[in-house]
Amino acid sequence: MFDRIDACQFYEAENGLLDALASGDLRTSGSRNMARLGLAIVQLLGRNDVRGAFSALAPILERSQDSKLPFDVAVRAEVLGAFVFASADGKLFDPGRSNSHARRARELLSKDRDEGLRCLLQVAELTAARNLGDRPRFLERFLRIENALKEPPTLLTRCLVQELLIHIENLGGRVVQATARCTALIDESRTLGFSLMQRRAMARLAQLKLHAVESPDEILSLVREAHLLGAGACLQHGEDEILLRGVEAEACNRRARFDEADEALRAGLQIASALAWPPADLLEALARQAAHRGHCVELDQAMKMFSNPTCSRFPDFVRQCRLFLNGVRRIATGEIEASWEDLQAAADSCRQWGVRAWMEPYARVVLLRTTVMSGKLDEVPRVLRQAEGALERYPSPWLSCLLGIFHGIYHAMRGSGVESAQYLEAALTTLERGNDLTEAAMARRGLAIAAYVMDDPMADQRLQATEAELGRFGIFIPPRMRSEALQQVRDKVRELSTQGGTDCGRSVSELVVPLERLTRHGVSQSVLGEELIEVADRLLDAGQHTFWLDEIDSEGKLHAVVSRGEEIERQNQQVFEFGDGCGRRYQLAVSGEVDSESRSLIRILTRVSSVAMEVAALRAFAEPILDSSEVAETVELGDVIAASRSMRALLKQVSRLSGSKATVLITGESGSGKEVLAQSLHRLSSRRDCPQVTFNCSSIPAELFEGQLFGYHKGAFTGATKAHPGVIRSADRGTLFLDEIGDLPLEQQPKLLRFLENAEIFPLGAVRPVSVDVRVVAATHRDLASMVKAGQFREDLYFRLQVVPIHLPPLRERREDIVPLARHFIARLTPRDEQPPVLGPSAIAALQTHHWPGNVRELRNSIERSLALGDASAVIDTTHLGLD
Repeated sequence: MFDRIDACQFYEAENGLLDALASGDLRTSGSRNMARLGLAIVQLLGRNDVRGAFSALAPILERSQDSKLPFDVAVRAEVLGAFVFASADGKLFDPGRSNSHARRARELLSKDRDEGLRCLLQVAELTAARNLGDRPRFLERFLRIENALKEPPTLLTRCLVQELLIHIENLGGRVVQATARCTALIDESRTLGFSLMQRRAMARLAQLKLHAVESPDEILSLVREAHLLGAGACLQHGEDEILLRGVEAEACNRRARFDEADEALRAGLQIASALAWPPADLLEALARQAAHRGHCVELDQAMKMFSNPTCSRFPDFVRQCRLFLNGVRRIATGEIEASWEDLQAAADSCRQWGVRAWMEPYARVVLLRTTVMSGKLDEVPRVLRQAEGALERYPSPWLSCLLGIFHGIYHAMRGSGVESAQYLEAALTTLERGNDLTEAAMARRGLAIAAYVMDDPMADQRLQATEAELGRFGIFIPPRMRSEALQQVRDKVRELSTQGGTDCGRSVSELVVPLERLTRHGVSQSVLGEELIEVADRLLDAGQHTFWLDEIDSEGKLHAVVSRGEEIERQNQQVFEFGDGCGRRYQLAVSGEVDSESRSLIRILTRVSSVAMEVAALRAFAEPILDSSEVAETVELGDVIAASRSMRALLKQVSRLSGSKATVLITGESGSGKEVLAQSLHRLSSRRDCPQVTFNCSSIPAELFEGQLFGYHKGAFTGATKAHPGVIRSADRGTLFLDEIGDLPLEQQPKLLRFLENAEIFPLGAVRPVSVDVRVVAATHRDLASMVKAGQFREDLYFRLQVVPIHLPPLRERREDIVPLARHFIARLTPRDEQPPVLGPSAIAALQTHHWPGNVRELRNSIERSLALGDASAVIDTTHLGLD
C-alpha cells in the first residue's frame, strides 16, 4: 500500500488500508500501526486534513517515545511527525517539535536505505522553514540538501520537491521559471490524480499570472477550476485556499467588482481563522481595497488575526505583515507620517527575512504612492530608487505599472509634463492589455493631470472624464489629484516657464552614434561605464554638467567607478539608477539643473547601458573595475580566497588582528563564509594550538541554552546525571565561535554579557563563578542594529560584541572571487589520486553571471555537484554545473 502512496494513488491506498484494518487480518500491533500510518499520510497529503492525520498519528508517536515500536513503524512515524508539525495549521504548527521528530528520524534513517523516506523528511524540514517565514533559514536548509533533491526517488516526493522549487524560483526573482514549473506541476499532478498538489500549483500559477498582468477573467476561471477541484476531491481548506481567495479578490478588484472582492476576502479570512494561520496571502487585496475605497473592515479583522497568540511562533514574519497592514491602515485614516515608518520597516524586513518575494516591492510601491500623494516630493527619489531595486530583485510587470503611475504623477506635480506622460502611457498600455480597469483609470487620471499642468486646451474635459470614470467605479480620489490642488501646481509651472524658456529639440539622428558606442559587442562593463559617461557628457552640452558613475553595494554605499568634469562637491545632483541584470547596481549622477528632454535622453542611455552590461556579463567579458595602479591578484588566508579589492582589504584587516584578543562580530548573508573567516581568525591567533569551539545559537532549544553554553553540575536539574562543562569552558584558552548570535534568546543575553565583561561564568548548580580565558568571535546574518531598536537584542551586548566589526560582502558583489573560489573547491574536492578538471569557458561565463543567492555555500555545492555528475570529464561545462 505504501507503494501506491508513493505513486500518489491515495484513494486506492486508503481503500486497501481500510479493508486490511476492518478484516482483522493484521494480527500484530506493528502491522496495524503501519496501516494507521498509511491512512495518516493519505489524510495529510491526499485530503489536506492535517488535524485528522495528527489524530491518527498521536498514539503511535507516544509509543515511539518509549521505543516500543518496530523499526519500520518508528521511522515512518517520526518522518510523518516532522511533516505534521511543519504543516500550515496554526493549531499544530510547531517548528521545535518538527525539528525534534526530524532529528529522531535522521538517527533512524542512518540505519536504513529508504531514499523515499529520506527525501520526504528533507521536504518536511524545508516546509517547516518556509512556513516559519524565515527566508535565510529556508534558503540555507535548501542549499544544504540541494544535491539530494535533484532526483527524487518516488512520484510523491518528485511533486513535493517541485512545489518547493517553485518557492525557490520565486524568491530568486526567476518568475518565468517559476511559472513554467507551476504549469508542468499542474499537468503532472493532474495525470497522477494528485488533486491537492494540482490545487496548490494552480493557486501559485494564478498569483504569478496576476503579477504578469494577465487577464483577470482568465485568472478567475483558473481560480474557479481550483475551487471545483478541491470540492470534487473533498480536500480540506489549507493555506493554498487562502491564497486562492486573495487572488480572486485581487482579480475582482481589477475588474472593479468590489463587492465580489469583499466576499472573497471575507471567505479567506474565515479560512485563516479556522486554521489559526496568518492571512498573509490576502495582504495585496486588502491593501488595494483600502487604497481604492478607504474600506478597512476586513483589514482590521486581519490585524486582529495577526495578534493571535499562535502568531508568536512566527515573530519576524508576523512583524512584517503587521507593519505593512499598519502602514496601509494609517494611510486610510490620514496618519501619513506614521505610515511611512511602518511601510519602510516592513519593506526592509521583507527583503531580509520574507518568504513572499512580492511583499517587499509591493510595500515600497505603496510607500511611493503615499509619498507622492502627501506632497513630500523631495523624498520621492530615495523611495523610488528603493522600489526600482526591489522590482529588479523580483520582476513584477503589474507592480512596475503601479510604479510607473506614481512616478508619472510625481513628474506631473513637479511640472514635468513630458516625462509624466512617458511613464503614464507606458503603464496604461500594459494595464489596458491586461484588462485592469481600476489601475488603467488611475493612469488616465495621471495623464489628465499631466495635460492640465502643461496647459493642454483639452485638459479640463479630460479631468472631468477621468473623475467621472473613477466615481463610476467607486474609487476614492486622493486630495492631491483633485482639481483644486492641481491649480496650484499649474500656477507654479507657469511661473517657472516664464523664467526658464523652453527646451530645444534634438533629432533622432543624434542618438545613432551614442547608441552604437554603447552596444558594441565584446566591450567590458568597465569600458561601458566610461562610454556612458562620455556619451552623456557630449549629448548634454559638454562642460555644463559634472557626471559620476558609482556602484551601489548591498548596504547602500556608493563606490566611485567613473567621473567626468571638474571634481566639485556633489550637491544639487540628479541620479539615475540601473542594474546589470546580474546583481550589480549602478547610479549615474548629473550635477546641476537638467531639463525634461535631457532626463529622457539619460533614461534611454541608462536603459541601453543596463542591457549592454547584462550582455557583457553573459558573454563572460565582465572584468573587475580596478584603479589603474592596482594589479589583480588572488590572496589566500586558510580557506578564504580573495581576488576582489574589497576582500583583499578585508583580509588585510583580519591579518592585523592576529595578536589581538578583541571580540569580533562578523556580519554577512547566509552562506557568505562567516564560519570559514572565523576559523582563519583562530588559526592566525596565538591561541591556534588550543581548541576552537563552535556554538550555533539557532540550533539549541531555549530551555537547554544555559546548560549547553555555561555548563552544569551533576544534579543541577532533573536529568543532569553527570556534570557538563559547557561550550565556554570547553574553549578555555582558545576561541569560542558564536554562530547566529542574533538568535540568542533575550533572557540569556545578560548572562553572556556578564561573561564577556568579567571573563567568568556561573554553571547551573554552582555556588561561585568560574574564570575562563576565551576569545569570542560572533557571527550573524541578522541586522542586529534593527533588532536593538525593536527591543529584540540588548544594546549593551550589541556594543560589547562589535568591538571589531567585520562585514563579509555577498558573493554577487565580489564577482572577481567567483572563479578563484571555484578552482579552489575543485582542487579540494577532487580525490588525491585524480587530476582535477578545469573550468571550461561556458562554465566560467555561467559562474560569473549567476546571482548566487546562496553565496559561497551555493558555489561550493555547484562545484561538488559538477564533480559528482561530470563522469570524470577533464573539462567542466554548464551542463555539469546545473545552474539556472
